[in-house]
Amino acid sequence: MAGSPYVLSEVVGLMKRGKCCRPWRSAPPWSAYAHALIALRDEHASAAIPLLRRAAGAVPAAGVRLGYLLERAGRSDEAAATYEAVLLRWPQRADVRVRVASLLLRSGHDVAARLHLERVLADDPENVAALNNLALLAANDDAQLDAASALVARAVACEPSRPALHDTSGFIAWRRGAIDAARADLQRALDLSNGTYAEAHYHMALVDLSTDDVKRGAASLRRALALDYDSDAEWSADARRRLADLR
Repeated sequence: MAGSPYVLSEVVGLMKRGKCCRPWRSAPPWSAYAHALIALRDEHASAAIPLLRRAAGAVPAAGVRLGYLLERAGRSDEAAATYEAVLLRWPQRADVRVRVASLLLRSGHDVAARLHLERVLADDPENVAALNNLALLAANDDAQLDAASALVARAVACEPSRPALHDTSGFIAWRRGAIDAARADLQRALDLSNGTYAEAHYHMALVDLSTDDVKRGAASLRRALALDYDSDAEWSADARRRLADLR
């Protein structure tokens, strides 16, 4: 996000509208937001956070960017609270609702996450992110594996080139005991991502290990961890534990 053409073009647009001409400490929200974008352009995320806080109550994009920065900083509870504050004022923001749900899922608040995702789908039945997250939630319950498969199939039909959807489909197939289908889906996820989708490697390792292919499973775990961008992810911790047990 920092330094991107999108950020630069947004700053220019605000300047043309006369919204970023005052010092930020005395500036109205739109001006504070513009100064935050300039800080992000220069890759000063820590300087952008107080500016975004000042703007978030009036500028929904500021709240979204603030939540994203807090997530990246590992401050998940603050990020969730920031997103929730955005939704109180702009409840139609499906993208924010999905982000809240993702954070809730990671912290084990499945019921609250489901409510957010179901609300998104009530307004947009083809929202791929909501379908995928609901499928993952259902996949944790043996009694809901059929529902999980149906949800992810709907998502794949909408966006067949998204690696995450094939990864979810492969994971669900593995949970159902359909090993060949799981391998095919996970390989599709890896092909679409040029082999860079870390969680697909982890799920492939689960398939390998469940068929007693320890060597192949260990190699998949190593590839997943080498690509891991989020050391706090639950799957990452499990991958490290499994790999240690294999040594």
